Amino acid sequence: MRLVFIFFLFMSFQLQAQDWVQVSSLPESFNATDHSFAFSFDDMGYIVSGNSITGRRDDFYQYDSNTDTWTELAPFPGGARGFAIGDTWDGKAYFGFGADDQSRLNDLWVFDPSDMTWTELASCPCEARIHPAMVAQNGKVFVGLGGGSTSGNMNDWWAYDIASNTWSQKVDLPSVPRHHPYQFGIGDFVYTGFGHGDGIFNDWYRYDIIGESWTQAASLPAEARVAGTQFSYNGLGYVLSGDGEDHRSMDTGEFWAYDPATDTWEELPPHPEGSRWAPASFVINGEVYIINGPSFGEYKTENYKFNLESNADSDQDGFTSNEDCDDNNPDVNPDQTEIPYNGIDDDCNEMTLDDDLDEDGFVLAEDCDDENPNINPDQLEEPYNGIDDDCNEMTLDDDLDEDGFDLAEDCDDDNPNINSDQLEEPYNGIDDDCNEMTLDDDLDEDGFVLAEDCDDENPNINPDQLEEPYNGIDDDCNEMTLDDDLDEDGFVLAEDCDDENAEINPDAEDIPNNGIDEDCDGMDLMTSSYELANSTINIFPNPASDMINIDMSDNLKYNANIYDSQGRLIISTTNQSVIDIQILTQGIYLLEIKDLNSGQKVIERIVKGI
Repeated sequence: MRLVFIFFLFMSFQLQAQDWVQVSSLPESFNATDHSFAFSFDDMGYIVSGNSITGRRDDFYQYDSNTDTWTELAPFPGGARGFAIGDTWDGKAYFGFGADDQSRLNDLWVFDPSDMTWTELASCPCEARIHPAMVAQNGKVFVGLGGGSTSGNMNDWWAYDIASNTWSQKVDLPSVPRHHPYQFGIGDFVYTGFGHGDGIFNDWYRYDIIGESWTQAASLPAEARVAGTQFSYNGLGYVLSGDGEDHRSMDTGEFWAYDPATDTWEELPPHPEGSRWAPASFVINGEVYIINGPSFGEYKTENYKFNLESNADSDQDGFTSNEDCDDNNPDVNPDQTEIPYNGIDDDCNEMTLDDDLDEDGFVLAEDCDDENPNINPDQLEEPYNGIDDDCNEMTLDDDLDEDGFDLAEDCDDDNPNINSDQLEEPYNGIDDDCNEMTLDDDLDEDGFVLAEDCDDENPNINPDQLEEPYNGIDDDCNEMTLDDDLDEDGFVLAEDCDDENAEINPDAEDIPNNGIDEDCDGMDLMTSSYELANSTINIFPNPASDMINIDMSDNLKYNANIYDSQGRLIISTTNQSVIDIQILTQGIYLLEIKDLNSGQKVIERIVKGI
């Protein structure tokens, strides 16, 4: 258990050391004092006077924060003293009161760093005292409380007007008399309290400079204390170290900040080791330095500094500047939720991403989907997934052929000539209009494509059909199956009177008197035979369309006359075996053949055809 306690104390000290940084000590001749007054201008700090084991001191030293070195200056011309007090205003330091080796004092001095001179001002017409409160604020130096030379602890209140070098008494502190209080000024107010009187206190009061009135403020939420150091910075007041309520050193160098806007106290990291009695302090560039002072009966020569900015809460969001990454913005602190893409570390956590949320190396300005690491300008576009993979609108994800139809509508998204707006071009093997109902082949839907179907617009024409002769159609799409000239005699039905018999056609020789029209002239060749003057006469054809033949067995001399139905002589020939009857009109005529020697004759009824 003891080891755990020792470890806790060690870690506590380590944490303090992380916040407080040790700086150079004063020279040995002046590094063991109490009740010294310290102040600063620009980069320089100063410490003057105080008590030491050798007595009252008038030493005056300057500290260079840039080199962390101390330089001894000319002694304070007001004489050695202890228990004095001071403050700064408008580039000058005001210092006085306390006690020398003979008596308590009520004088007031001003130090001007521009020429490094001290000047004595009008003394206070008040009782001389040690451990008073002093605050220089708004052109005045307020002094009060303290231990009087005759009255002991006091609660009076005085104001020194810097411009007129005059003093005036103000309303007393509305509380018990006390000495060695804490004090500071902020704006139009002076604050003081704590201290030692009939007990040690932790009450706190505010003095209205303009209204010249007092108001009690919030007490310190910790043990009462006396004889510490104090200052104000950036609108806050600070009390540091001191003795506790038993007038002994506290275990830690307690450090508190007071916020006048909220009338609240906040504890800050304590300085290393125990608290110090009557140390000195000054602020340079936002860092407070604690100097000298005894702790638990031993003078401390180690000096430390603390960065006030690291523990300030300028935006009053509940986080000090060492916790808050932007202490000027109350909407930025570790309690905030990170708002992506605003360029602000809202939650003060570098691990919480503000941009490039998918950590693919591309910020939102470059990345079209910052929640998906597989989508960014370095990716290859994957078509038809509905995602802009490469964050480039010019790289097509759909409608790759840019014909105005995406893949869901376009059956070939690589060809702009194939889409729902196109007309189907039959027999090209392409679904031009992306409509399966629009036929590209077998347009007549008879089950045969164009390569098999000789007429793909007629479902009754295909290889499965029976050839229907003489309709002028290749019904079965087979050129070997005849549609006409079935007898293959070279004459189609329109010319051939019997298209199933190759021996019958216009080129055939008509066989007389067999009842068959072999030559397709519309009649069978009829031959009439007669006996005339011991000679046989054959007359053919009959009917006849252009010629009538007369065949004689002997050399008979004869006349051949043709008469119409009225008995008129139309044609008359002598000894001609062929009579041209083309001039005759269609009808029935009489052919007379007369033997010129015997006068015998025969008459044949003939028919003139077309």
